[in-house]
Amino acid sequence: MAQMTSTRRKLAIATWAPPAEGNIFGKVTIDVSEALRYIEHVRETTGEKISITHLVGKAAGNALAKAPTLNGKILFGRFVPFDSVDVTYLIASDGDLAKSKIEHVDQ
Repeated sequence: MAQMTSTRRKLAIATWAPPAEGNIFGKVTIDVSEALRYIEHVRETTGEKISITHLVGKAAGNALAKAPTLNGKILFGRFVPFDSVDVTYLIASDGDLAKSKIEHVDQ
């Protein structure tokens, strides 16, 4: 049976092009054994349904809080810092992708 493709995915595929800006793409392999043990501990003790994605988002938020010169945007050639440390996740919603923003993730 053929798999249905969402409109958003079709548009993304149709408009894909190689990067035109100076991004560097790479791959890293990390041993997450301790992180997975911690996640399992939190699940068992609190009943919360957390995943490695939650842990990575929290770690990224903490890192951005410690390096505020990376937490911002370039606007008309100058750096404008953000007022808070926020992380946005892409989530599956009704068979499509949606954004979920977690504000003040470092707190």
